[in-house]
Amino acid sequence: MNQLVTTSMRGNVTAIIPQSIEDVFRVAKGVVMAGLAPSALVDKKSGDAAVAAVAVAIMSGAELGLKPMVALRSFTVINGKPALYGDGLINVIRQSGRAAY
Repeated sequence: MNQLVTTSMRGNVTAIIPQSIEDVFRVAKGVVMAGLAPSALVDKKSGDAAVAAVAVAIMSGAELGLKPMVALRSFTVINGKPALYGDGLINVIRQSGRAAY
């Protein structure tokens, strides 16, 4: 007797938002291990240094209201400092409610 397992999706799928520093590093480690970390963050880094760079980008984005994966696409490193650019900057401006267009 074979039983089929069914799945269904109910409700909305939401982003995973870290709630503690441990959660941030757990997400950062997963991003690095999956090879999804932007090269601007992890170039010439490996192991804990790469994870730390990704964690800093996630935390920097959180301060601006960006979800973790959006933050990773929105930051680069300029002179050793995380810098917001591109669509990330547009997202922050839109979320502020201060821009009409």
